[in-house]
Amino acid sequence: MTRQVKRNLLLLLLNLWLLGGSSVAQRGVKEAELKSLFIINILNYVEWPKNKQSNEQLVCIYSEHPFDNSLEKLAQLSTSKSNGTIHIHYPKALAELTRCHILFISRSSTKELDNVLKTAEINSILTISDLNNFAEKKGMIEFVTKNDIIKLHINLSSTKAAHLNMSYLLLEIAEKVIHDKVANKE
Repeated sequence: MTRQVKRNLLLLLLNLWLLGGSSVAQRGVKEAELKSLFIINILNYVEWPKNKQSNEQLVCIYSEHPFDNSLEKLAQLSTSKSNGTIHIHYPKALAELTRCHILFISRSSTKELDNVLKTAEINSILTISDLNNFAEKKGMIEFVTKNDIIKLHINLSSTKAAHLNMSYLLLEIAEKVIHDKVANKE
């Protein structure tokens, strides 16, 4: 199976999952695997500024690592829309975040959340987390699990402030899209 076929299969699985609304338990898939699948595939639905575009995409996990080894496995199988290589990085300090394209912020990072989000905005880094009310706190994409179903809350104002362009396809599958502190599409 070629890398392109694997990538298309991953995209299809992601779209079926998100549009189908099936629960994690019904699908027999670990929540960490599903979140990993989404994080890797988001690279195909976001456009970074020219100074951040590269043949290598860096997905960073800040603080605790909640994904087992599923994120690494998917990164090895996948390519981004630019056919670039995807690398996983585990920064230990804010200064190491500047090269990231995507930053998953774990629940153990709440004490320094404001500083992490400011660094991400300045460096055009897409932030993702499953922290409660992450999108309302100026995070960009929040994983929300309701009745074993993972939904997305997207803060479009935060993505625009970081000079990121998000595909309308991603916005269409979101449960909630926040524009200038006004929630939409609930």
